[in-house]
Amino acid sequence: MKKIIVIAAVVVLAIGIGFSFSMENPEVIPEVSENIVIPAEPLTEHKISLSESMDMSGP
Repeated sequence: MKKIIVIAAVVVLAIGIGFSFSMENPEVIPEVSENIVIPAEPLTEHKISLSESMDMSGP
């Protein structure tokens, strides 16, 4: 659970840094957004596996 929170915090930081850079250089936006999309994919897999494990522990 802590790993997901850390990853989410890193993504939020990356987005914040990306926006601050994009204010200075508008060309950076596509590059930053591509970098953010890649780590977001494993996160959804983690959420799916978590919900599946919760269903298994049910009655």
